[in-house]
Amino acid sequence: MLEDSIKKAIDASQSQALNQSQLQNLVLEIQRELNSYRDQMTGRRESYLAQAKHISKELEAIANNLATNVKDLEDIPGVRTPKFYEVIIEFDNQDTSLKFNSAEINPEGPFLITQITPLWQMTDPDRTHYANHEVVVAPNNTPNGRILPCSAYPMIINNFGTTNAEYIGYTTPNYIQLFNRYQDTTLPYDKNQQWGVLSDIPEFDFQIEVAGSGKFFTNQPIAAASLYGYLGTPMFLGVQGWAERGDKIVIHATPTVPVPQKGLVRFILQGYQILGNISINEALGYNK
Repeated sequence: MLEDSIKKAIDASQSQALNQSQLQNLVLEIQRELNSYRDQMTGRRESYLAQAKHISKELEAIANNLATNVKDLEDIPGVRTPKFYEVIIEFDNQDTSLKFNSAEINPEGPFLITQITPLWQMTDPDRTHYANHEVVVAPNNTPNGRILPCSAYPMIINNFGTTNAEYIGYTTPNYIQLFNRYQDTTLPYDKNQQWGVLSDIPEFDFQIEVAGSGKFFTNQPIAAASLYGYLGTPMFLGVQGWAERGDKIVIHATPTVPVPQKGLVRFILQGYQILGNISINEALGYNK
């Protein structure tokens, strides 16, 4: 063994038990053993390097195969669960200012948006802020809590004319009658009979932002009317939009007419969440 040979040489040198020639032979023997040991280490190193290169190639092949297989959102592995996110924005009676609010995507996984539905919920306790509030004088209540669209557009295209009622004077479809809030009269009862039934429906422009990524779904605020499908169905997206874990979806809402009564915009985003430590951007190769 190399250690024994070195110890033998040291002991012999200290005790002078060997002559110079014998000591030189012993040193040469140790040197040969050192060279042999070095050659063994070099061989092992080359073997380890070869194994590492082989493993690296296998891992690269696996990564390339995964990158090839993940071509779209449906190829991303992970459990999918239905998900709804809601952004609530409060407005006051006759409000005209832009307001916004957000919903944060929870860390359980990215959120894929498949459809959108904006809603309006009336919360105004003042009867006089509603159309024709004196037609029925009792009980003294309001339609608080009721849900309406954020635009009269779906009601017009689906039911134009049926919103008229002869007993309040709407015998023919007329835009001015339907939306009017005429107040130039001294008789409150007559005044409120002038208010069109669709004047209680707000109108908004919306802009949708994914704050974490800086992406906007719209290049500018768009009319709420564009977010309603046929016969009240939600707007189904042509392709799935997404927000990563921890992103914020921000809804910017601007009334295009004064808000008719106090209420809430309830902006509903429907879709599904992929559970797990997943980044859609990385899975699709956008962060490379």
